[in-house]
Amino acid sequence: MRRLLKTLIFFGALAAAARALIDTWEEERAHQEAPAGGRPREHRPESPPESLSRDELYEEAKRLDIAGRSRMTKAELQRAIARG
Repeated sequence: MRRLLKTLIFFGALAAAARALIDTWEEERAHQEAPAGGRPREHRPESPPESLSRDELYEEAKRLDIAGRSRMTKAELQRAIARG
């Protein structure tokens, strides 16, 4: 019985820690999505599109939700990302 009680206490503490971590992530994400000015922050890659590999450009296009990105060449991805 004691072991069961210890197990329940452990999992209760684990669940509380997980909830606290999720709350922290959600707060961080909310700050990233809506800064003080009210508009979502625009993400730009740290490197200019010319210096990125096709795979890096593809990942940026994926983040920007650019349609048709899987069929695009490196040059097409660069132009699409530049347009935003």
